Amino acid sequence: MPGPNLTGTQNVDEYNLGRGIVYLSDLNPDGTPTNEWRDVGNATEFNITVETETLEHFSSRAGVRVKDKEVIVQTEMNVSITLDSINDQNVSLFFLGETASYTNVTAFAEHTMIENAVLGRWYDIVNAAGARAYDIATPANLVLQVGANNLVSGTDYILDAKAGRVFLPVTATDGAGGGAGSLATEDIDVTLTTSGGDASIPEVRALTNSGVSKAIKFISVNPAASDAKTEYQIHKITLKPEGDFGLISDEWTTMTLNGAAEANPDADADSQYLTQRYLGT
Repeated sequence: MPGPNLTGTQNVDEYNLGRGIVYLSDLNPDGTPTNEWRDVGNATEFNITVETETLEHFSSRAGVRVKDKEVIVQTEMNVSITLDSINDQNVSLFFLGETASYTNVTAFAEHTMIENAVLGRWYDIVNAAGARAYDIATPANLVLQVGANNLVSGTDYILDAKAGRVFLPVTATDGAGGGAGSLATEDIDVTLTTSGGDASIPEVRALTNSGVSKAIKFISVNPAASDAKTEYQIHKITLKPEGDFGLISDEWTTMTLNGAAEANPDADADSQYLTQRYLGT
Protein backbone atom coordinates (compact mmCIF):
# COMPACT_ATOMS: atom_id res chain seq x y z
CA MET A 1 0.00 0.00 0.00
CA PRO A 2 2.50 2.67 -1.19
CA GLY A 3 0.35 5.79 -0.92
CA PRO A 4 -1.51 7.23 -3.90
CA ASN A 5 -1.15 5.61 -7.31
CA LEU A 6 -0.26 8.47 -9.66
CA THR A 7 0.67 6.38 -12.68
CA GLY A 8 -2.63 4.68 -13.44
CA THR A 9 -0.79 1.37 -13.90
CA GLN A 10 -0.53 -1.74 -11.78
CA ASN A 11 1.97 -1.69 -8.91
CA VAL A 12 2.67 -5.01 -7.16
CA ASP A 13 3.76 -3.10 -4.04
CA GLU A 14 0.08 -2.24 -3.54
CA TYR A 15 -0.63 -5.81 -2.44
CA ASN A 16 -0.91 -5.94 1.33
CA LEU A 17 -0.07 -8.73 3.76
CA GLY A 18 -1.48 -7.77 7.13
CA ARG A 19 1.03 -7.29 9.95
CA GLY A 20 1.57 -4.54 12.48
CA ILE A 21 1.38 -3.22 16.03
CA VAL A 22 -1.63 -1.84 17.90
CA TYR A 23 -1.26 1.00 20.39
CA LEU A 24 -3.84 2.52 22.76
CA SER A 25 -3.95 5.97 24.34
CA ASP A 26 -6.26 7.52 26.90
CA LEU A 27 -8.00 10.75 25.97
CA ASN A 28 -7.39 14.13 27.56
CA PRO A 29 -10.38 16.10 28.86
CA ASP A 30 -10.32 18.07 25.60
CA GLY A 31 -10.71 14.86 23.56
CA THR A 32 -7.17 14.67 22.20
CA PRO A 33 -4.98 11.59 22.77
CA THR A 34 -2.53 11.91 25.66
CA ASN A 35 0.43 11.20 23.33
CA GLU A 36 1.30 8.31 25.66
CA TRP A 37 0.70 5.17 23.60
CA ARG A 38 0.74 1.68 25.09
CA ASP A 39 1.81 -1.24 22.89
CA VAL A 40 -0.88 -3.88 23.56
CA GLY A 41 1.38 -6.75 22.51
CA ASN A 42 0.72 -9.28 19.79
CA ALA A 43 -2.53 -8.80 17.88
CA THR A 44 -3.49 -11.87 15.85
CA GLU A 45 -6.30 -9.94 14.12
CA PHE A 46 -7.13 -6.29 13.55
CA ASN A 47 -10.20 -5.63 11.44
CA ILE A 48 -12.10 -2.50 10.42
CA THR A 49 -15.62 -2.91 9.07
CA VAL A 50 -17.64 -0.09 7.52
CA GLU A 51 -21.41 -0.55 7.54
CA THR A 52 -23.90 1.65 5.73
CA GLU A 53 -27.64 2.11 5.82
CA THR A 54 -29.33 3.45 2.70
CA LEU A 55 -32.69 4.94 1.78
CA GLU A 56 -33.98 3.81 -1.60
CA HIS A 57 -36.41 5.62 -3.87
CA PHE A 58 -38.49 3.91 -6.54
CA SER A 59 -40.21 5.70 -9.41
CA SER A 60 -43.88 4.86 -9.96
CA ARG A 61 -44.10 6.49 -13.38
CA ALA A 62 -44.38 3.19 -15.25
CA GLY A 63 -46.03 -0.18 -14.83
CA VAL A 64 -42.93 -1.60 -13.11
CA ARG A 65 -41.44 0.43 -10.30
CA VAL A 66 -37.74 1.07 -10.82
CA LYS A 67 -35.10 2.32 -8.41
CA ASP A 68 -34.03 5.76 -9.45
CA LYS A 69 -32.18 6.92 -6.32
CA GLU A 70 -30.28 5.47 -3.38
CA VAL A 71 -28.84 7.66 -0.63
CA ILE A 72 -26.56 6.66 2.24
CA VAL A 73 -28.28 7.91 5.38
CA GLN A 74 -26.11 6.28 8.07
CA THR A 75 -22.56 5.00 8.34
CA GLU A 76 -20.77 3.10 11.09
CA MET A 77 -17.16 2.04 11.43
CA ASN A 78 -16.54 -0.98 13.66
CA VAL A 79 -13.18 -2.18 14.92
CA SER A 80 -12.26 -5.66 16.18
CA ILE A 81 -8.94 -6.53 17.85
CA THR A 82 -7.89 -10.04 18.89
CA LEU A 83 -4.95 -10.22 21.30
CA ASP A 84 -2.91 -13.12 22.62
CA SER A 85 -0.69 -11.01 24.89
CA ILE A 86 -2.28 -11.78 28.25
CA ASN A 87 -1.31 -8.98 30.64
CA ASP A 88 -3.26 -7.11 33.32
CA GLN A 89 -3.86 -4.02 31.18
CA ASN A 90 -5.39 -6.08 28.37
CA VAL A 91 -7.35 -8.33 30.73
CA SER A 92 -8.82 -5.29 32.49
CA LEU A 93 -10.13 -4.05 29.14
CA PHE A 94 -11.76 -7.42 28.45
CA PHE A 95 -13.35 -7.59 31.91
CA LEU A 96 -14.44 -3.91 31.85
CA GLY A 97 -12.32 -3.37 34.92
CA GLU A 98 -9.19 -1.73 36.23
CA THR A 99 -5.69 -2.71 37.29
CA ALA A 100 -4.77 -2.44 40.95
CA SER A 101 -2.64 -4.18 43.57
CA TYR A 102 -3.55 -6.31 46.56
CA THR A 103 -1.71 -5.61 49.82
CA ASN A 104 -0.34 -9.04 50.64
CA VAL A 105 -0.45 -10.35 54.21
CA THR A 106 3.19 -11.10 55.00
CA ALA A 107 2.79 -12.03 58.69
CA PHE A 108 0.07 -12.62 61.26
CA ALA A 109 -0.34 -13.78 64.85
CA GLU A 110 -1.61 -17.20 65.81
CA HIS A 111 -5.33 -17.76 65.31
CA THR A 112 -7.68 -20.64 64.58
CA MET A 113 -7.73 -20.67 60.81
CA ILE A 114 -9.47 -24.04 60.29
CA GLU A 115 -12.33 -25.27 62.47
CA ASN A 116 -13.44 -28.91 62.28
CA ALA A 117 -10.91 -29.75 59.60
CA VAL A 118 -12.15 -31.72 56.62
CA LEU A 119 -9.46 -33.88 55.10
CA GLY A 120 -9.00 -33.94 51.34
CA ARG A 121 -9.69 -30.21 51.10
CA TRP A 122 -7.68 -27.08 50.26
CA TYR A 123 -7.67 -24.06 52.60
CA ASP A 124 -6.52 -20.52 51.82
CA ILE A 125 -3.95 -19.11 54.23
CA VAL A 126 -5.61 -16.10 55.91
CA ASN A 127 -5.12 -13.90 58.95
CA ALA A 128 -7.74 -13.50 61.67
CA ALA A 129 -9.58 -10.92 59.54
CA GLY A 130 -9.73 -13.25 56.54
CA ALA A 131 -7.12 -11.43 54.43
CA ARG A 132 -5.08 -13.68 52.15
CA ALA A 133 -1.37 -14.44 52.49
CA TYR A 134 0.24 -15.26 49.13
CA ASP A 135 3.84 -16.00 48.15
CA ILE A 136 5.14 -17.78 51.24
CA ALA A 137 8.80 -17.50 50.30
CA THR A 138 9.96 -18.87 53.68
CA PRO A 139 7.76 -21.94 54.30
CA ALA A 140 9.45 -22.67 57.66
CA ASN A 141 7.86 -19.47 59.03
CA LEU A 142 4.39 -20.90 58.53
CA VAL A 143 3.37 -23.02 61.52
CA LEU A 144 0.22 -25.16 61.72
CA GLN A 145 -0.71 -26.55 65.12
CA VAL A 146 -3.31 -28.66 66.84
CA GLY A 147 -3.11 -27.50 70.41
CA ALA A 148 0.61 -27.39 71.24
CA ASN A 149 1.54 -29.93 68.57
CA ASN A 150 3.03 -28.79 65.28
CA LEU A 151 1.86 -30.39 62.06
CA VAL A 152 4.50 -31.69 59.64
CA SER A 153 4.72 -30.14 56.17
CA GLY A 154 4.54 -32.76 53.44
CA THR A 155 2.88 -35.26 55.79
CA ASP A 156 0.05 -33.54 57.65
CA TYR A 157 -0.38 -30.76 55.11
CA ILE A 158 0.90 -29.82 51.67
CA LEU A 159 1.79 -26.19 51.05
CA ASP A 160 1.27 -24.36 47.74
CA ALA A 161 3.55 -21.49 48.72
CA LYS A 162 2.97 -19.25 45.70
CA ALA A 163 -0.83 -19.46 45.86
CA GLY A 164 -0.87 -19.29 49.67
CA ARG A 165 -2.90 -22.47 50.27
CA VAL A 166 -2.60 -25.71 52.23
CA PHE A 167 -4.04 -29.14 51.42
CA LEU A 168 -4.95 -31.62 54.15
CA PRO A 169 -4.44 -35.17 52.84
CA VAL A 170 -6.76 -37.91 54.06
CA THR A 171 -3.77 -39.53 55.77
CA ALA A 172 -2.91 -36.40 57.82
CA THR A 173 -2.23 -36.90 61.52
CA ASP A 174 -2.98 -34.59 64.43
CA GLY A 175 0.65 -34.21 65.46
CA ALA A 176 -0.09 -35.80 68.85
CA GLY A 177 0.58 -39.42 67.99
CA GLY A 178 -2.77 -40.13 66.37
CA GLY A 179 -2.79 -42.43 63.39
CA ALA A 180 -3.44 -41.64 59.75
CA GLY A 181 -6.53 -39.49 59.32
CA SER A 182 -6.60 -38.36 62.96
CA LEU A 183 -6.45 -34.69 61.88
CA ALA A 184 -10.11 -34.88 60.82
CA THR A 185 -12.50 -32.56 62.74
CA GLU A 186 -9.61 -30.94 64.62
CA ASP A 187 -9.22 -27.16 64.96
CA ILE A 188 -5.98 -25.94 63.40
CA ASP A 189 -4.16 -22.80 64.54
CA VAL A 190 -1.86 -21.03 62.08
CA THR A 191 0.97 -18.54 62.62
CA LEU A 192 3.03 -16.73 59.98
CA THR A 193 6.02 -14.92 61.44
CA THR A 194 7.10 -13.50 58.08
CA SER A 195 6.43 -14.84 54.61
CA GLY A 196 9.48 -13.28 53.00
CA GLY A 197 7.37 -12.84 49.88
CA ASP A 198 6.06 -9.93 47.86
CA ALA A 199 4.31 -7.16 49.77
CA SER A 200 1.81 -6.57 46.98
CA ILE A 201 0.17 -8.74 44.34
CA PRO A 202 -1.04 -7.31 40.99
CA GLU A 203 -4.77 -7.73 40.47
CA VAL A 204 -7.56 -6.92 38.02
CA ARG A 205 -10.90 -5.76 39.39
CA ALA A 206 -13.59 -6.79 36.95
CA LEU A 207 -16.80 -4.96 35.95
CA THR A 208 -15.93 -1.68 37.62
CA ASN A 209 -16.80 0.46 34.58
CA SER A 210 -18.95 0.38 31.48
CA GLY A 211 -16.09 1.00 29.08
CA VAL A 212 -13.32 3.56 28.72
CA SER A 213 -12.83 5.72 25.64
CA LYS A 214 -9.47 5.26 23.93
CA ALA A 215 -7.65 6.30 20.79
CA ILE A 216 -6.14 3.54 18.65
CA LYS A 217 -2.99 3.81 16.58
CA PHE A 218 -2.17 0.92 14.25
CA ILE A 219 1.19 0.91 12.48
CA SER A 220 0.84 -1.51 9.59
CA VAL A 221 4.01 -3.21 8.33
CA ASN A 222 3.62 -4.72 4.86
CA PRO A 223 6.19 -7.46 4.08
CA ALA A 224 4.84 -7.60 0.53
CA ALA A 225 6.19 -4.07 -0.04
CA SER A 226 9.61 -4.01 1.65
CA ASP A 227 8.03 -3.57 5.12
CA ALA A 228 6.44 -0.26 4.16
CA LYS A 229 4.57 1.32 7.05
CA THR A 230 1.10 2.87 7.11
CA GLU A 231 -0.44 4.56 10.13
CA TYR A 232 -4.13 4.24 10.94
CA GLN A 233 -5.42 6.35 13.81
CA ILE A 234 -8.94 5.96 15.19
CA HIS A 235 -9.58 9.05 17.23
CA LYS A 236 -12.15 7.75 19.72
CA ILE A 237 -13.59 4.34 20.52
CA THR A 238 -15.07 2.59 23.54
CA LEU A 239 -13.80 -0.98 23.51
CA LYS A 240 -15.91 -3.81 24.86
CA PRO A 241 -15.32 -7.57 25.14
CA GLU A 242 -16.60 -10.11 22.66
CA GLY A 243 -16.59 -13.90 22.83
CA ASP A 244 -14.75 -16.25 25.15
CA PHE A 245 -11.61 -15.90 27.23
CA GLY A 246 -10.45 -19.51 27.06
CA LEU A 247 -8.58 -20.43 30.23
CA ILE A 248 -8.52 -24.17 29.43
CA SER A 249 -7.77 -24.92 25.81
CA ASP A 250 -5.29 -26.64 23.50
CA GLU A 251 -5.00 -23.34 21.60
CA TRP A 252 -3.30 -20.09 22.58
CA THR A 253 -5.54 -18.02 24.84
CA THR A 254 -6.91 -14.95 23.05
CA MET A 255 -9.27 -12.13 23.86
CA THR A 256 -11.30 -10.06 21.42
CA LEU A 257 -12.23 -6.40 21.90
CA ASN A 258 -14.46 -4.43 19.60
CA GLY A 259 -16.24 -1.12 19.35
CA ALA A 260 -17.59 1.52 17.01
CA ALA A 261 -15.48 4.52 16.07
CA GLU A 262 -16.98 7.73 17.45
CA ALA A 263 -16.70 11.19 15.94
CA ASN A 264 -13.94 13.17 17.63
CA PRO A 265 -13.45 16.58 15.95
CA ASP A 266 -11.24 17.66 18.87
CA ALA A 267 -8.59 15.16 17.74
CA ASP A 268 -8.86 15.84 13.99
CA ALA A 269 -11.38 18.33 12.65
CA ASP A 270 -10.72 17.24 9.06
CA SER A 271 -11.14 13.51 9.68
CA GLN A 272 -13.22 12.91 12.78
CA TYR A 273 -13.23 9.09 12.81
CA LEU A 274 -10.10 7.66 11.22
CA THR A 275 -7.03 9.08 9.53
CA GLN A 276 -4.70 6.92 7.42
CA ARG A 277 -1.22 8.11 6.48
CA TYR A 278 1.31 6.27 4.35
CA LEU A 279 4.74 6.44 5.96
CA GLY A 280 6.83 4.46 3.47
CA THR A 281 9.85 2.23 4.01
